[in-house]
Amino acid sequence: MDLLVCLLVLSLGPLPAGGEPLHVLEGNGLTIHYAPSLRKAAREVRGLYPEVENELWGLFEWRPEPKPLILITEGKESSLGVDWEETPISAFALPDRDLVVLNWGRVGTDPLRLHDVLKHEVCHILLHQRVKTNLPRWLDEGVCQWASDGMSELLAAPRPSRLNEAVSTGNLIPLKQLERASPPSENDLLLAYEESKGFVVYLVNRFGKSGLINVLKLIAEGDSVQDSLSRVTDETLDGLESDWQTSLKGWTLWFVNISQYLYEILFAVMALLVVWGFMRQAIKKRAYRDDGPQDESGRDGDLSAP
Repeated sequence: MDLLVCLLVLSLGPLPAGGEPLHVLEGNGLTIHYAPSLRKAAREVRGLYPEVENELWGLFEWRPEPKPLILITEGKESSLGVDWEETPISAFALPDRDLVVLNWGRVGTDPLRLHDVLKHEVCHILLHQRVKTNLPRWLDEGVCQWASDGMSELLAAPRPSRLNEAVSTGNLIPLKQLERASPPSENDLLLAYEESKGFVVYLVNRFGKSGLINVLKLIAEGDSVQDSLSRVTDETLDGLESDWQTSLKGWTLWFVNISQYLYEILFAVMALLVVWGFMRQAIKKRAYRDDGPQDESGRDGDLSAP
């Protein structure tokens, strides 16, 4: 079933999934649709949602109105139009429908990850409710990662930093290319997420949380992204992007160069520790001999001897 058709059915009532209708859990203004086997998950999300909303209020002083519709899936339903096996995405939001979709198999095993991913997706809903103009994808994703302690919808499997590699090779993606469409390849998609977060964190570090919030408020009032940034920072977007990239090169290139010799460095450190341990033992033994009992001639003696 096409995703848009699926969502239309969802808005009218429970959606068939794998031959079984979805169940519905409501409470405190929140509506959750879930696969029959995920009732406990639905209750967990319902209990977690007020905390997430309050944390977003603390950041933006905005609340989602209306509250998002949440769909919890096992990640097996073909009716969603999403091939979960082929995508690194573990959740997503459709702000124009106030919908958050969670793949429970990927987010439900770790309470901390569930909290941060839910916060990330609700942040998307919140931003698009307040900012009626089209947000650039880099700003949308960057703000939501910053708000959710760096968490994104992507699986949290350990990966080398694409950003470090892109800086060292000069292959950063210009922010203008990340305004609307997502990169087609998975590697570029991962890099786009890292760049989006990195640039927003740079803005917060330079101009403070209040600077970022003021930019978003100006955009919500109808200013363009470029004008909003200029009014708050007195700099152009291109100038800020260039300064951010320059700030990355110092520590990133140092890290990349050091990492190329990581094994050699670790081996040298371990060798020094072994040498230091040997020297300490030798010093202790010598000190023990020097402090030991001696006869009248100054040589080591036996105290029990007559």
